[in-house]
Amino acid sequence: MPVAPFDPTKPEGFIISNPTHIARKLRAMVAAGPQKIYYLFDFDRTLTTSKYTGSDVTTWHILHGLLPEAGKKQSAAIRSKYLAMEAGGLLSVKDTLAWSSSELKLHGTHGTNIKQLEAAARTIALRDGARTLFTACQTYDIPTVILSAGVSDVIEIIADEHRISPTIILSIKLVTAADGRVIGWQRGSMVHTLNKREKANRRLASLRAERPYTVLIGDTLEDANMADGDDTVLRIRVCDVLKEDEDNPVDYLQQSFRAGYDMVVEGNLEPVVALTHWLHNQP
Repeated sequence: MPVAPFDPTKPEGFIISNPTHIARKLRAMVAAGPQKIYYLFDFDRTLTTSKYTGSDVTTWHILHGLLPEAGKKQSAAIRSKYLAMEAGGLLSVKDTLAWSSSELKLHGTHGTNIKQLEAAARTIALRDGARTLFTACQTYDIPTVILSAGVSDVIEIIADEHRISPTIILSIKLVTAADGRVIGWQRGSMVHTLNKREKANRRLASLRAERPYTVLIGDTLEDANMADGDDTVLRIRVCDVLKEDEDNPVDYLQQSFRAGYDMVVEGNLEPVVALTHWLHNQP
């Protein structure tokens, strides 16, 4: 499917907050040059979609879908406990570690195997335009970083299946036994809501020093905070449809813009592909 050309005065496929402010950001990025830009992605629901499955799809859903019924009930109880703490603003870093550790211990107990995980992960669809976007980034030598509170092993399998090659994947990394059973996770690899920030990671801080302009693409309100900065960060929110409040989709947009997003794109990433070509083909 051909990508419509990007017009900064009337960007097709985007809903925008403040045209003047966005135009200023785009001019600054163009003036800095393509070698000063990198792309920062969330993964679950940002690059993946439930459009084709009709159900929620995250890397954790894929992993926990391999548990037997008893394990799924245990997982649901653990998740309910910590989600309530998170909703109440009571979740600490220690709690997030205990949450993931408790969840992953279930897989050791019930014998989840990495081969099962590979088979399940390869059924997941990426958003339309995702592969084209990563190809464009490779063409222009733009580093692409996935920063996700999901599971790195699942992200890697999905990326391989769809032939996308992120420069860096920052997400929790599983540890497996010699027979392929999941037995834990690598300490220091965990990304969660409290540390899902560019400045919390040395590799990203180093990359940002070299490339001070960031195109950030996420799906939750919290994802807008993955990178710091105003004029140096272009924040794009992606969603399947404006469904947060079906009777009042404008409220979804208002929430997005209040959280710091500059642009909202619905359904697919083709508009971001057009933006990428435009950014890297200005005189």
